[in-house]
Amino acid sequence: MPKVSEETLRQVRDITEKNNLKIRIHVAESLSEIQQIRKKHRCEGSIEYLDKLDLLSPRLIAVHCIHVSPSEINMIKRKGVGVVHCPTSNAKLGDGIAPLTEFIKAGITVGLGSDGVATNNCIDIFQEMKLACLLQRAVHHNPRVIRAEDVLRMATINGAKLLGIDNKIGSLEIGKKADIIILDFRKPHLYPRTNIISHIVYSSSASDVNTTIVDGKILMRNREVLTLEEFAVLEKAQEIYQTSYPEKTPS
Repeated sequence: MPKVSEETLRQVRDITEKNNLKIRIHVAESLSEIQQIRKKHRCEGSIEYLDKLDLLSPRLIAVHCIHVSPSEINMIKRKGVGVVHCPTSNAKLGDGIAPLTEFIKAGITVGLGSDGVATNNCIDIFQEMKLACLLQRAVHHNPRVIRAEDVLRMATINGAKLLGIDNKIGSLEIGKKADIIILDFRKPHLYPRTNIISHIVYSSSASDVNTTIVDGKILMRNREVLTLEEFAVLEKAQEIYQTSYPEKTPS
């Protein structure tokens, strides 16, 4: 965020206010970012800086929010800002662990994200759920500080709330779009069946998804993608990589 000029941020604010749009900003991700903000703008952190620019509002989706102070958490709550937690990316880059439990206690809407492929190898929302739980329990030395239900909500209805479309998706309800995944629970790592939510959060992975339905349209059935030639896409991706980085291509 420090590389974005103040003028650009103000323009973004004005455009989104005029057109009632959402804003997504990667913010408070690294210590170096906070150091730059403090030095250049004399703010406690990135959240306070955005507040001075009148960017904190329910329109703002703040991604990461690792390095935020208690007073900034209060600002996020007071201004109705939503937060996206990206535990795997944050851990891989060594940026830190966001104060997720503090966000939840404050009543802030938190969604779950993966960031991008450059900082997260497999983009698996199941992995994000598990790591979100485990990291918070480890940091707080308390296995009860966060529940599997909390992160499952982050991965579903909370994400829809952040986007302002929770009246359409995010939960299985009459009148909402049929956005559904079906998990194959006939797997050794999902037995014995005890608590289904715990199985989903701690034991499942993307490879357990058997069927995917988006707005009532079946995109994958019995692990077969129906909308494209999967292997052809994989081959094309490998071809592009080898063309772009011939020096890294295995001999």
